[in-house]
Amino acid sequence: MILVISRVSSASITCDGKEIGSIGKGLVCFVGLEKGDNTENVRRGALKVSDIKVFENKNGRLGLSLKDIDGSVMAVSNFTLAGVVEGTRLSFDNAMPFEEAKSLFEEFCNSLDTKKKVCSVFGSYMEITMNHDGPVNVIFRV
Repeated sequence: MILVISRVSSASITCDGKEIGSIGKGLVCFVGLEKGDNTENVRRGALKVSDIKVFENKNGRLGLSLKDIDGSVMAVSNFTLAGVVEGTRLSFDNAMPFEEAKSLFEEFCNSLDTKKKVCSVFGSYMEITMNHDGPVNVIFRV
Protein backbone atom coordinates (compact mmCIF):
# COMPACT_ATOMS: atom_id res chain seq x y z
CA MET A 1 0.00 0.00 0.00
CA ILE A 2 1.26 3.42 -0.95
CA LEU A 3 0.04 6.45 0.97
CA VAL A 4 0.53 10.08 0.00
CA ILE A 5 -0.64 12.48 2.68
CA SER A 6 -0.95 16.23 2.38
CA ARG A 7 -1.53 18.64 5.22
CA VAL A 8 -4.40 20.98 4.35
CA SER A 9 -6.28 23.90 5.83
CA SER A 10 -9.37 22.67 3.95
CA ALA A 11 -10.39 20.31 1.15
CA SER A 12 -13.50 19.18 -0.69
CA ILE A 13 -14.27 16.27 -2.98
CA THR A 14 -16.76 15.59 -5.75
CA CYS A 15 -17.25 12.01 -6.99
CA ASP A 16 -18.99 11.44 -10.33
CA GLY A 17 -20.37 14.98 -10.20
CA LYS A 18 -21.78 14.75 -6.65
CA GLU A 19 -20.22 16.63 -3.76
CA ILE A 20 -19.31 13.97 -1.19
CA GLY A 21 -17.95 16.20 1.53
CA SER A 22 -15.35 18.59 2.80
CA ILE A 23 -12.93 18.89 5.67
CA GLY A 24 -11.26 21.69 7.59
CA LYS A 25 -7.75 21.51 9.02
CA GLY A 26 -6.35 18.03 8.60
CA LEU A 27 -4.97 15.57 6.07
CA VAL A 28 -5.88 14.43 2.60
CA CYS A 29 -4.66 10.86 2.20
CA PHE A 30 -4.32 9.29 -1.25
CA VAL A 31 -4.40 5.48 -1.01
CA GLY A 32 -2.92 3.15 -3.63
CA LEU A 33 -3.52 -0.55 -3.07
CA GLU A 34 -1.18 -3.16 -4.52
CA LYS A 35 -1.26 -6.92 -4.94
CA GLY A 36 -0.29 -8.51 -1.64
CA ASP A 37 -1.88 -5.85 0.55
CA ASN A 38 -4.09 -7.22 3.30
CA THR A 39 -6.32 -6.18 6.17
CA GLU A 40 -3.41 -6.03 8.61
CA ASN A 41 -1.25 -3.58 6.66
CA VAL A 42 -4.30 -1.49 5.70
CA ARG A 43 -5.21 -1.09 9.38
CA ARG A 44 -1.58 -0.29 10.21
CA GLY A 45 -1.56 2.37 7.48
CA ALA A 46 -4.76 3.95 8.80
CA LEU A 47 -3.29 4.15 12.30
CA LYS A 48 -0.13 5.71 10.92
CA VAL A 49 -2.18 8.42 9.20
CA SER A 50 -3.87 9.23 12.51
CA ASP A 51 -0.59 9.22 14.46
CA ILE A 52 2.00 10.78 12.12
CA LYS A 53 3.26 14.07 13.53
CA VAL A 54 2.92 16.60 10.69
CA PHE A 55 1.31 19.52 12.54
CA GLU A 56 3.29 22.23 14.30
CA ASN A 57 3.50 22.30 18.07
CA LYS A 58 3.92 25.45 20.18
CA ASN A 59 7.66 25.46 19.34
CA GLY A 60 7.00 25.47 15.59
CA ARG A 61 8.19 21.89 15.17
CA LEU A 62 6.26 19.07 13.52
CA GLY A 63 5.26 17.41 16.78
CA LEU A 64 1.48 17.03 16.70
CA SER A 65 -0.70 14.39 15.08
CA LEU A 66 -4.16 14.53 13.54
CA LYS A 67 -5.57 13.23 16.82
CA ASP A 68 -3.66 15.85 18.82
CA ILE A 69 -5.26 18.72 16.89
CA ASP A 70 -8.68 17.03 16.58
CA GLY A 71 -8.30 17.34 12.81
CA SER A 72 -10.15 15.84 9.89
CA VAL A 73 -9.04 13.36 7.26
CA MET A 74 -10.13 12.84 3.67
CA ALA A 75 -9.26 9.42 2.24
CA VAL A 76 -9.07 9.20 -1.54
CA SER A 77 -8.67 5.93 -3.44
CA ASN A 78 -5.95 6.43 -6.05
CA PHE A 79 -5.33 3.53 -8.43
CA THR A 80 -2.51 5.32 -10.26
CA LEU A 81 -0.25 5.24 -7.17
CA ALA A 82 0.27 1.54 -7.89
CA GLY A 83 1.53 2.35 -11.39
CA VAL A 84 5.12 1.83 -12.44
CA VAL A 85 6.67 3.96 -15.17
CA GLU A 86 7.92 1.86 -18.07
CA GLY A 87 9.41 4.19 -20.67
CA THR A 88 6.70 6.79 -21.16
CA ARG A 89 3.78 4.62 -20.08
CA LEU A 90 2.40 3.40 -16.79
CA SER A 91 2.04 -0.29 -16.01
CA PHE A 92 -0.61 -1.25 -13.49
CA ASP A 93 0.38 -4.92 -13.24
CA ASN A 94 1.08 -4.46 -9.52
CA ALA A 95 -2.29 -2.81 -8.76
CA MET A 96 -4.77 -4.80 -6.70
CA PRO A 97 -7.86 -6.04 -8.61
CA PHE A 98 -10.93 -3.78 -8.33
CA GLU A 99 -13.20 -5.77 -5.96
CA GLU A 100 -10.40 -6.70 -3.59
CA ALA A 101 -9.08 -3.13 -3.55
CA LYS A 102 -12.57 -1.73 -2.95
CA SER A 103 -12.98 -3.94 0.12
CA LEU A 104 -9.57 -2.97 1.52
CA PHE A 105 -10.17 0.74 0.88
CA GLU A 106 -13.39 0.49 2.88
CA GLU A 107 -11.42 -1.25 5.66
CA PHE A 108 -8.87 1.58 5.55
CA CYS A 109 -11.62 4.19 5.92
CA ASN A 110 -13.24 2.30 8.79
CA SER A 111 -9.86 2.01 10.55
CA LEU A 112 -9.04 5.73 10.51
CA ASP A 113 -8.89 6.84 14.14
CA THR A 114 -10.63 10.19 13.86
CA LYS A 115 -14.15 11.46 14.44
CA LYS A 116 -14.16 13.65 11.33
CA LYS A 117 -13.53 11.86 8.04
CA VAL A 118 -14.66 11.88 4.43
CA CYS A 119 -13.97 8.93 2.12
CA SER A 120 -14.12 8.98 -1.67
CA VAL A 121 -16.41 6.73 -3.68
CA PHE A 122 -14.12 3.91 -4.79
CA GLY A 123 -13.62 3.74 -8.55
CA SER A 124 -15.37 7.04 -9.27
CA TYR A 125 -14.13 10.03 -11.24
CA MET A 126 -13.07 12.63 -8.67
CA GLU A 127 -12.44 16.33 -8.49
CA ILE A 128 -10.57 17.36 -5.37
CA THR A 129 -9.93 20.89 -4.17
CA MET A 130 -7.18 21.20 -1.59
CA ASN A 131 -5.75 24.20 0.22
CA HIS A 132 -2.28 22.91 1.03
CA ASP A 133 -0.87 23.96 4.38
CA GLY A 134 2.90 24.37 4.47
CA PRO A 135 3.12 22.60 2.13
CA VAL A 136 3.67 19.37 4.02
CA ASN A 137 3.49 16.15 1.98
CA VAL A 138 4.62 12.68 3.03
CA ILE A 139 4.87 9.51 0.92
CA PHE A 140 5.21 6.09 2.52
CA ARG A 141 4.61 2.40 1.98
CA VAL A 142 2.97 0.14 4.51
